[in-house]
Amino acid sequence: MSIRSFQPLRKGKGFPKYSGFHTFADSSFPISPNASFRDNIRIALHQFAELEENLVNGHRIWCSFLVHEGGGFVVPLYTIEELVKSSSPESFCDHCRCAGWSHHFVSNRKYHFIIPSYEEWNKPPSSDVLDLDSHLLHGSIHCNGFGHLLCINGIEGESKQLCGREIMDLWDRICSCLHTRKTTAPVVSKKHKMLRHNMAYGHPWCERWGYHCLCGSFGVKDCHYNRSLELLSSLELDKIIQDLSCTERCKDVKHIIRCYRDLSETNLITLRDEARSVTRVVTQSFGEKNSGKFCKFSGLSVNGDSQWPVKRPEFTANVIVEAVKLMQAQNKFSSSLMVKEELHNAAHQQIGDNGLIDCVLKSLNNVVVGDYIVNCMVIKSMPQLDYMIEEVNMCRGECSTAAATVTKEMVAEELIVGFPPYESELLSINDSNLLFKVLRPATSAVGQEFWESKISLPEVSLQEQVELPLWAVLLVTGTLLIIVLYNAIQIGAQLLQSFKRKGSKKIGKVTVNMKEKIGAGSHGSQVFKGFYEEREVAIKVVLRSHYEVVLREIDNLVALDSHPNVVRYFGREVDRKFYYISLERGACTLGDLVMAEAKAASDGRPLEIARLILKQMRSRNTPLWNRAKGPRRANYPTFHLIMHLRSILGGLKYLHDEGFVHGDISPHNILMMGVKNPCLKLSDMGLTKKECSKGILGGSGGWIAPETLSQQQVTSASDVHNFAAVAYYCISVGEHPYGKTEEQRQEKMKDREEADLSKVINFPDLFDVLNGMLKAEPAERPNTTSAIQHPFFWPADTRLDFLSLTSDWLQKEPQVVSIIESKATIILGKLNPWTMKGGIPAFAVTDLSKRGAHYNFKTVQGLLRLIRNLKHHYLDMSKKSKKHFGDLVYGVEAYFRKKFPHLLMEVYKVVEPRWGTVDCFKHFRDKLQT
Repeated sequence: MSIRSFQPLRKGKGFPKYSGFHTFADSSFPISPNASFRDNIRIALHQFAELEENLVNGHRIWCSFLVHEGGGFVVPLYTIEELVKSSSPESFCDHCRCAGWSHHFVSNRKYHFIIPSYEEWNKPPSSDVLDLDSHLLHGSIHCNGFGHLLCINGIEGESKQLCGREIMDLWDRICSCLHTRKTTAPVVSKKHKMLRHNMAYGHPWCERWGYHCLCGSFGVKDCHYNRSLELLSSLELDKIIQDLSCTERCKDVKHIIRCYRDLSETNLITLRDEARSVTRVVTQSFGEKNSGKFCKFSGLSVNGDSQWPVKRPEFTANVIVEAVKLMQAQNKFSSSLMVKEELHNAAHQQIGDNGLIDCVLKSLNNVVVGDYIVNCMVIKSMPQLDYMIEEVNMCRGECSTAAATVTKEMVAEELIVGFPPYESELLSINDSNLLFKVLRPATSAVGQEFWESKISLPEVSLQEQVELPLWAVLLVTGTLLIIVLYNAIQIGAQLLQSFKRKGSKKIGKVTVNMKEKIGAGSHGSQVFKGFYEEREVAIKVVLRSHYEVVLREIDNLVALDSHPNVVRYFGREVDRKFYYISLERGACTLGDLVMAEAKAASDGRPLEIARLILKQMRSRNTPLWNRAKGPRRANYPTFHLIMHLRSILGGLKYLHDEGFVHGDISPHNILMMGVKNPCLKLSDMGLTKKECSKGILGGSGGWIAPETLSQQQVTSASDVHNFAAVAYYCISVGEHPYGKTEEQRQEKMKDREEADLSKVINFPDLFDVLNGMLKAEPAERPNTTSAIQHPFFWPADTRLDFLSLTSDWLQKEPQVVSIIESKATIILGKLNPWTMKGGIPAFAVTDLSKRGAHYNFKTVQGLLRLIRNLKHHYLDMSKKSKKHFGDLVYGVEAYFRKKFPHLLMEVYKVVEPRWGTVDCFKHFRDKLQT
């Protein structure tokens, strides 16, 4: 066996250490069976790796040489120890956040396991080795035992020696042997196009190593994933053609399916049959060597000995290529097939010699014409040839030679085709990115169980992926495949992690500081501090693969820019991998304010700002919350909080009036703008769509409506439900109406259980509005127009105006008086008469009776009359009475609300159905609608 020499050996401190590639980290590996990863990794590096003299960005590096027993070559495996400083931005791992491990303590060390690409085997690792995605293997494991498989590239990833199965076996042995606890794997792998394998065989490629579905970006469960996959796999091809008969892509899809059936030796009935057929074809194509030679057309059989001049056949060949290009442009995809007869007719329009056309067509197979390679393929079921072209960049220096060597490339393009009947199933699969594997070591002296969860994300082209596509048609060397594309959130996290190492960067008018992360948005986007020209802004970084989401969000922001409670949009820039959207920067989120008020144990920067805002608001006598005394309970919210919630509801009403649905209302998508003049604004418009649009899945982190869990379309009623949950969360200072954990919330909403509003049961107006907005059935919820006119959202002066107007009106409506008095037991409660001890004191009643007013102390009408006179004659009252009631607006309203909590709502329920025909309420109604 020949052993290849390696340059890194010259810099080592000792002799190289060789191990078998297929036996490395197997069961005979000398590590302690009861030790943790941080201990086992030191043992393994000491015995099976050699410390290199050179460093990578100041980090130590070890090299192990793995001898491939069957191939006769040596594979270098580098282990890099990265020391993480607590003050460094890299101390927070984006991959852990994507896996739901953001609550873990920061590890001060993590180890990278890297097998570089074949071309780098003889070179020492470069300074950017941790950021490359071209490695055959790259995995990282924190010293706490939690790790990530970052990329794996086998034969289809241009590995010249190792296949993906061998590399995956090695990684699996390393994780198991070193007692890794949990390992995520956003697989940037070319291996069999992961979803195609799912569609073809009913399980992911990684399942051979014990991987199973864990959860998706929006919490899709295993049963939903399997159901959706089975349903899609069993779709009949004829039904697909029928359902797409009214779309623009019908002709393309029909041609695709026909080509597959013609090429297949078996009858293709379902989508699974077709996926299996394509998998076999593509696998065989990758097994071929990329050494095909293509000759220029001028060097073929049509030469000077023929009856035509040399330039005539060349001109004819160019005409044929142009005809194929024109047909492709009309069909909107670049590698379609054209039947020989159609091609002959197209060429005949410019060339009248049929014999010349036939002669040239016979010669056009694996030849270069201009900048294109022309191929033909035989359709078995009918006597015809189909032609296709592939664009190739010819080497200019070789154009003068008779023949040019051209590397054969795979041509691929994705065509997105809408398929509404199975939209929810497609979305279920689209959101299911996570797989897991559970391990229990055979021996464990202390009885400790080691759990290993491995998460697999299918490989998707970042430049060509489209957000939430329904159908994609993949063209590979003349063959086509209908697949569903996955979401690339974890891949985006990997790219952002590499960018964060580089600090600030400038793209056009945008300067983004990748080390100053503010938060995260939908579709895996990240938000950083930055500048747009000279303005401080928040920069939302989104993968270019989500360009439809970006364009939709920008369109939404521009269309909704006029409302003061929707974040402003300033501009965007784009580079090779990302869009950079410049938005109005908030000081913190509404969730940060609630956590700060609840005294959450966190030293994060957003909470520091939130505490500062709350402190300044209290110093200005505009607090959001009343500090509770005694046992912890929810106080009635201050009017400052009510008005802030009303402003958000007003922004949501504006969205709905314009025909939009936000789709992701949560405390973290509501920003507090400014410290001196606080103002709440809606943000993260990535999920916002026109209400008539189908297929949006809204909500995140437990802030979802019941209909969203059952895969129904998100509507404006869903936004109303989520807003009510956020309002309760704020008022109760951190509690959710459906439970503490996300699992509890989802179970209660699936079972259509009522929301737990026990914290606000003593506040009738608040309970009434939240109970209505949290109804399980969307049709039973009020719209934003009705909700914002609810008495709970009325300012204090509006409440007093309503009670005063009602008092004047009741003097002319004895029938209404009798209805209201029938509710006296509820309204007055134990304070009947309302001048008894604990009620309104006698000196205040006397003060309001000086002008000859008389009150019935046992009636609601008498109480309303007292409130009316107090409002109109407050300035004439004694200092003692003024001190007792408080200031005219907030003090008086709060006084009567505490004494008679049911007064406002019970009177409103009687008056509201009748006030449409009452003139004295006309101005009041107009005021509510503005």
